[in-house]
Amino acid sequence: MGQESGQVVAFVLLMMVVILGMAAFVIDLGFWYLDHNRAQAAADRGALTAAANLPSQTQPNFAGDATLASIDQANLATGSFQFTASHSTVGAPYDTVQAKATKPSSVIFARVIGISSATVGATATAAVQSYQAHGWDTAPFAQDAPGLVFDTTVSIKVDSGGQVSPGNFGALDLKDAPDCKSSNGASNYRDLIGRTVHSCGLVVGDTVDTETGNMAGPTSQGLDARGVINDFDPNTLITSDGHGGQTVTDWNHPNLMVIPIIQAWSNGHASVTIVGFQYFIITSYTSKTISGMFVHLSGTAADWSCPTAQDPNASCPLGNYNATSGPTVIRLIA
Repeated sequence: MGQESGQVVAFVLLMMVVILGMAAFVIDLGFWYLDHNRAQAAADRGALTAAANLPSQTQPNFAGDATLASIDQANLATGSFQFTASHSTVGAPYDTVQAKATKPSSVIFARVIGISSATVGATATAAVQSYQAHGWDTAPFAQDAPGLVFDTTVSIKVDSGGQVSPGNFGALDLKDAPDCKSSNGASNYRDLIGRTVHSCGLVVGDTVDTETGNMAGPTSQGLDARGVINDFDPNTLITSDGHGGQTVTDWNHPNLMVIPIIQAWSNGHASVTIVGFQYFIITSYTSKTISGMFVHLSGTAADWSCPTAQDPNASCPLGNYNATSGPTVIRLIA
């Protein structure tokens, strides 16, 4: 009988150790899970913040970024970051960054089973990607890729004698949402400029027709309806993005447009191929000419939508970073 009692006591003691061990994992795992979520939130923010240093032709110096040095200490606390930049495609600049966040976590009951310390970690990957399409508020003008220059005054709408090609003055015949049917010539051109109608989604690789004729009246009417400011200084709209690039203070400013970039002009009424999209700031205009500058900016999701006949709220596709295809956006991809 005494031997059996001893066995029961030993069994009970063994079970208590097992139960304590389970309690250790249940309670401490809860702390570790919570700290992992905090580390993941910090990694997400860290990756997005680090990607603001991209794209770059050389390995970015993340250690020299003061913003990264102080990011999200409420979540990461005594932890640390490690950043690694990479290329999305062969020959491309650094356009992707992985952030790894690690932080020590609490150990309370797990000490009973010999675990004296614990570190949790999480990773996140962010990329700079280029928009491959645009629809909302696309201007009915075009710039040919060979003639595209930035931060230099150019004309996207020209007068007689300055045709971009015989019969063409720089305009496109765009289809407007939501029906995406053929436009009504000069009146549709005017309304697209004035933002009383908006273009259906345009995708890199699409072909669109040129809008022939000078259309002086519809041009000035559309610009007036849009509220464009004449003799405008673009520097009053541009500001630093805090990471060596530039952004604008008002994405809805009437002098700011998105212009399709085409492969080349053709003579007369013809189809041309879209190869990208770029931001353009109008600096001055008359009824027959529109001048301004193409500027490198990063777009935001709210600025880029691609309405179609099937989906008026369709989002625009994104692709790997391409300096020539147009504005970029930074987003988490993993």
